[in-house]
Amino acid sequence: MSSRRPRKPVDAHFRGLPGRWRPAPKGKKSDNLMEPWILERGLELEAETGQKLVCWCEVCGVAIAQSGNKETLDHLLGTPAGDGWEWSEPLGPDLLTASVGDHRHDDDVEDGLIRWYRLRAIGTWKEARISTVADMLSNHPYLTRGGFPVPSLAVMNDALLRGRHDPPRAAGIEFPPLQFGPEAWPDLRLELILRRPALVETDIPDDVTTMDGLDQWWDDKLGSFSEAARAHQRHLIFSAGRDMDGLIYESPEWYAAMAKVNALMANTLMVLENYDS
Repeated sequence: MSSRRPRKPVDAHFRGLPGRWRPAPKGKKSDNLMEPWILERGLELEAETGQKLVCWCEVCGVAIAQSGNKETLDHLLGTPAGDGWEWSEPLGPDLLTASVGDHRHDDDVEDGLIRWYRLRAIGTWKEARISTVADMLSNHPYLTRGGFPVPSLAVMNDALLRGRHDPPRAAGIEFPPLQFGPEAWPDLRLELILRRPALVETDIPDDVTTMDGLDQWWDDKLGSFSEAARAHQRHLIFSAGRDMDGLIYESPEWYAAMAKVNALMANTLMVLENYDS
């Protein structure tokens, strides 16, 4: 008998398109990891439409189906029409995205909250969350990196306008495109720092206005210190992290050790400057 715990089914959404798209059944073991109602509804739609579906919108029922030509990346866009369905001509990836339109359907989200999705590192699934904007941003992959600077307003707005960050072979995030004005940014910035205490507080040059630019500026900034200083800083963080081995998760001792790791990362520049001086 296997000693593994059965996995809890996932309330999965389809990763490939923005919005509330549910993944259609694939007939693979991965189907068993999704909540049963998603598979049941997907099978019903496939029987109803006579098409092999890729995904379907959980709100308005619009569906994406395979074109039948395995040599292309074309898909069919299906819209419910009376007792039947209307299907588009085969659409390539760019035309499909343009034709699909906005299927976020966020009218049911309360004021002050936002629906966003965690993109799984592997597979075509994403998982929905509803939270405050600050909580969503604290889960943005850019802001979960310890020892990385707190973005400026210009850089943050660049990341927010994209509405998606999907790094290869890593968890990503999807959200409605946003922009913040200078009056809202100070409070949000402070909340981000409180939620992510391993971020580095430092002045970002005015000419750095994008996330890519911030990455390059930060790499250049760290590269200005000696290799010995950077090795020393890495050793301090590694040693502090090793002290967490064997501690009970979320115990007082674990939190104390985590606070030490966060403090070392947040003070990256101070540690490097002190070593080189």
